Amino acid sequence: MRWLPVIVAAAWLGAGCGFRPTGAGGEDGGGEAGGGEDGGGEDAADPMPIDAAAIDAAAIDAAAIDAAAIDAAAIDARPIDAAVAIDAAVAIDASLGIPLETLLVPAIGTPVTSSTILAAGTMYQLRATGVVVIGSGPNHADAEYWNFNLATPVDGTTGVDIGLAVDDLTIGTKTPNWGPYQSSHVYTVMFLGQGATITASFHDGNLPNNSGSLQLAIFGP
Repeated sequence: MRWLPVIVAAAWLGAGCGFRPTGAGGEDGGGEAGGGEDGGGEDAADPMPIDAAAIDAAAIDAAAIDAAAIDAAAIDARPIDAAVAIDAAVAIDASLGIPLETLLVPAIGTPVTSSTILAAGTMYQLRATGVVVIGSGPNHADAEYWNFNLATPVDGTTGVDIGLAVDDLTIGTKTPNWGPYQSSHVYTVMFLGQGATITASFHDGNLPNNSGSLQLAIFGP
């Protein structure tokens, strides 16, 4: 009977791992499940797989957006057609009627003919705008007056009525007379159509040393 406790004790020690603490440090215990190699905590910490195809598709979409933005910028950067811009400015005054055409008339005297045929017996309105440089002064001139940038506006000079003429190519007198001086350099006259185009030109006694152009807008019913 004396040997029984020794045998039991030996059996207990021989088992070695038969009794283990249940704390966080055990290999297979509940604590290991929280942070060990095989526990549930390790599974929760695994990174999510990356979908390479989705990333590629997003990159393509981003490239398409960038390309669209470039195309839009290119459209915005297109140059403005000067003739269209002039017509748009003229069209602001609806009381003049419908804008039909705008001519650019050089101060060096080159005649400019409209493409619009003004119907016989129909009243139109012609609007002249702008300022040109004449002489070496330099003096400024508009459709009817000159010298206004230096002193009092002058209507014509010796033997020449300086300004914008319509259907009048003879230097000397000038048709039409655009009326009193306007500091805005905008003049409007009524014009009776003759069933033909009109030709505009600038009159001056010394045309070659002039520069710039005046605008002549045609308005109809």
